[in-house]
Amino acid sequence: MKRLLAALAAALLALMAAAQDYQPLNAKMDAFFEALEAAPVEDKCNEADFLISSCETQETRAYVCLYIFNHYKESSLMGDEAVAVAVAKKWILTGKAQVPATEKSLAETFVRFNERSLIGMVAPEITLRDVNDQKVTLFGDLSDRYTVLFFYDTTCAPCALETTYLKRYLPTAPIPLEVVAVYVGTRESSWARYRTERFVVEGAKHYWDPRMESDFQTAYGVLKTPSIFLLDPERVIVGRKLDTKALAALLEAMTAEEAPYAYGSKESEALFDGIFAAFGEVKAEDVLETAKYIEKKTLDNNNAEGYAHTMGDLLYYLSFRRSEAYKEALTPLIEQYIYGKNVWSAEDSLSVMPLADVMHGLLQKCPVGSPVPDVSVSGTLRRPGRRDKAVKNFRLRKLKGEPGVVVFASDSCASCQDASAGIDKLLAEGPRKMKVLVADADAKLLDSFDLSSLPYIIFLDKKGIVTRRYVDL
Repeated sequence: MKRLLAALAAALLALMAAAQDYQPLNAKMDAFFEALEAAPVEDKCNEADFLISSCETQETRAYVCLYIFNHYKESSLMGDEAVAVAVAKKWILTGKAQVPATEKSLAETFVRFNERSLIGMVAPEITLRDVNDQKVTLFGDLSDRYTVLFFYDTTCAPCALETTYLKRYLPTAPIPLEVVAVYVGTRESSWARYRTERFVVEGAKHYWDPRMESDFQTAYGVLKTPSIFLLDPERVIVGRKLDTKALAALLEAMTAEEAPYAYGSKESEALFDGIFAAFGEVKAEDVLETAKYIEKKTLDNNNAEGYAHTMGDLLYYLSFRRSEAYKEALTPLIEQYIYGKNVWSAEDSLSVMPLADVMHGLLQKCPVGSPVPDVSVSGTLRRPGRRDKAVKNFRLRKLKGEPGVVVFASDSCASCQDASAGIDKLLAEGPRKMKVLVADADAKLLDSFDLSSLPYIIFLDKKGIVTRRYVDL
């Protein structure tokens, strides 16, 4: 995303320098805003400041500033209004961007009715009156629950509809909710009928401000009704200008249990494909250098979760690759970067450790540098310039060759059939004393060799020591 924003910003800066035709500039800014949609409000404010400050003329600065202000003022994304407030206060109201007087007045009004009730702010405390005409502070006697603050009018048709939706939703909400309903009108009889006939909610608190003493309109930006706010137990605003549908979606997102991290996703696979493609012919050392870099960028910066997720993804990536380099990198990767690292949550352990244990166990069978297991296999021995001999039993320790090659295969394995051409080429180009044993991947050999993926090919020296394994012909 950072690379995308950098490219879009560069294009924007080039267009802003020209400032003759604003249509191309508008299109680029729209693309820039779209790329920023998922970014935090702070990032959006910083990017807005960067673009506005980069304008070379007052005319372009005013145009870009108003374009950004209006975009975020009218955005349907909750929280974006904070960007409009920040732009207005820093650039428009200070005169740093010299906009027309009418636009400045509109910005002043927008700031006045929004700056006190933005997401993340503590909800303004105001004094209202209860059903007995007694003065009360809005949050004076609330419990430690989330609070739904509902502004409405009795003569407002959308309010009546929203009241019905809200009443139906409250009993099904995923958490207990406190309800504070604020009537914005001044007709006491109409209010009494509404709260006793239409808005009957157990435990709800009903307030109003008949003498307009509280200034709730500017405190909460109530220019139209209905308007719903959601406050956390500390009275911090977590949702504003909601309807019941949006309230339900917000509460569902807030209370949903976070799904465990999905290791080995297509996205992580594509990431490592790209990383290792840069190495050309990958070696085990390249894989371990990548793991070392991941550790440096995450764990060394106290990002244990980032380390666990990225290293776990690398384990999954390597485990399902047939390449010799990837397989040989697995043992040191597991021992150095998986085992002994105190970074794994319970969910991570369930996803990562069983795979690490299985792969580590398989890799301990017939490792490079060890004598080939002293077992008998059934197969066909092939040599350069000779016809294949009949199937018979062979003792692997007695397979002498320069080198000796064992190809464990199965008749039902399509990849094994594809390996035939590789064997022919190996015999044609290899030393005269080479021996290739095409062995049956019998189940009785599973204790001695990793036959989880066929063909499984090992190279032996003339003393029967394993020099390579997981070879791809």
